[in-house]
Amino acid sequence: MWDLIEHPAVVKHGQGVSSAELASFTECLASFAQSRIKGIGHDQYDTAGGQEFEYRDEAATAEYMMEELADVMSYAAMAAIKVLAAMRRVMNG
Repeated sequence: MWDLIEHPAVVKHGQGVSSAELASFTECLASFAQSRIKGIGHDQYDTAGGQEFEYRDEAATAEYMMEELADVMSYAAMAAIKVLAAMRRVMNG
């Protein structure tokens, strides 16, 4: 994750990020997500016969997915607060 901080799309943010740099950042972010699947996700959800989600019944899957979606909403709200706070700082000088 920390190598993403030095990615040109982050470093050049606000100074002209190219489409190629944005695409590259998207690839790096996807690679980070993939590493989580292979790392902590593997440790927590990989079973002898496949992925845990494959064997959950529909009710358990629905409950799990709703919990995860609620977490995504919380993370999005936190990100929005950070962005809006930064915007306020800029606007108020």
